[in-house]
Amino acid sequence: MELISRRKSRIFLLALSTVLAAGVAHLVFAASGESPELRQNYPNPFSASTEIRYSIPVSGHVLIRVFNALGQEVATIVNEKKTSGEYPARFDGSSFPNGQYTYVLEFTSDEDGAKSKLTKRMYLVR
Repeated sequence: MELISRRKSRIFLLALSTVLAAGVAHLVFAASGESPELRQNYPNPFSASTEIRYSIPVSGHVLIRVFNALGQEVATIVNEKKTSGEYPARFDGSSFPNGQYTYVLEFTSDEDGAKSKLTKRMYLVR
């Protein structure tokens, strides 16, 4: 019985240390700035147009789309290759009804083909 208990403890410790190591690796990766960032639009809520800022760590393809509350795509703001850096994008909501919208950044790295998808919400109010 004691042998089984020790084995379970070792397995638990091994699993816990693996999870902790993975968590630390994720934190180091995130802190190094090696992943794309999508910032909250400004102003939010907005009445006509708003600016969305984003940054990418390496060159790659950037796609930013806007979806309404029903999940229907209503606009594509960016769909092009970009070099590393920080960029603004403008969403003109003057022809859309009031409500909650979601904007999604999809990034594919030119270096290794890694893909990222980031999402934020914004509110159009007139």
